[in-house]
Amino acid sequence: MKHALLLSSIFLGLLTGPAGAETIKIAGSGGMIPLVTELARAYMKKNPGDSVEVNKTSLGIYGGVLAARDNAVDIGMAAKRLNGEMQALPVQAYEIARVAVEFGVNGAENVAALSGRQLCAIYAGKIENWKEVGGPDARIVLLSRPESDATFLAVKDGLGCFATLEPGGRTHLEVSSKEMFDGLSSIAYSIGMVDAAAIAKSGGRIKPLALEGERPTLKTVKNGEWPMVKEFNLVLGRKRTPGIRRFFRFVLSPQGQRIIRNGDAVPSKFKIDF
Repeated sequence: MKHALLLSSIFLGLLTGPAGAETIKIAGSGGMIPLVTELARAYMKKNPGDSVEVNKTSLGIYGGVLAARDNAVDIGMAAKRLNGEMQALPVQAYEIARVAVEFGVNGAENVAALSGRQLCAIYAGKIENWKEVGGPDARIVLLSRPESDATFLAVKDGLGCFATLEPGGRTHLEVSSKEMFDGLSSIAYSIGMVDAAAIAKSGGRIKPLALEGERPTLKTVKNGEWPMVKEFNLVLGRKRTPGIRRFFRFVLSPQGQRIIRNGDAVPSKFKIDF
């Protein structure tokens, strides 16, 4: 009888998993999906009792924040510091990393650098051919992002002329990070705004443009010297479970910080206050 009870207990344990095991659901800004997915994958190897599900569909900054507020997810992702109306919501944001935003061109281009003034002229439709900025005699294919997107907002904050820019009629909106990546990787003579992590993953298919002769470094991003930066935030609503705390601790661990750096991002230190 005792043996039967013991076997029954073991079998029940196998079905239910380790005590305190949790499923953590994460969703929000599309630009954060690759990095948070890498963190989740490594976390689950160290914590096999927990499952971390990262939604592969972008909800945008506001979608991630509202999903956390409404308990639709355990953790929201917002690729920009919360401000305005979002600061008044019953949520708490924890910045885990900063990522440089750059302008990239299709890897076949021979243009290496542009000034802020040239970039604004291109997006305003005043410069339409690459030969006007030292490139080939080819029409520029413009790729952009919606004005509410974190990448666009980083450009708008960093390049003052974008704040009042009237887009040219040829501007082609790309509604997701993946579509921008695919477009720059495959469309000849294209230009678009993209983060440094995506450029690094492109294997040379996307070539970064120097801005005023400079490119971002981990130091300039960390010190706030690079003008276009996205802040990657994990956002919590009312949920403060042990599993969420374990995941946050992993992000701050040496392994988590290394994963962030390997993703061409600068880790941010934050305090786990729950």
